[in-house]
Amino acid sequence: MREIETTHRELLGNEVTARDLAEEALTAIGNESGEGERTFLKVYEESARVQADAIDATLKAGIQPGPLAGVTISI
Repeated sequence: MREIETTHRELLGNEVTARDLAEEALTAIGNESGEGERTFLKVYEESARVQADAIDATLKAGIQPGPLAGVTISI
């Protein structure tokens, strides 16, 4: 599991993309040996990808988004 501060720093430093993080989370959710299927009632995969791409575009434009932008969080 990633820490929020570390993830944010990696995003700003171009060490990882928001899309990478979204795909990582979606893969974990879909892992048949994991808890994702029982934990999540609904997963908005395409929406997550679109939002991740928008955050990556924002970062590429030199705009620093909020500290949780690109950080995968589940409730």
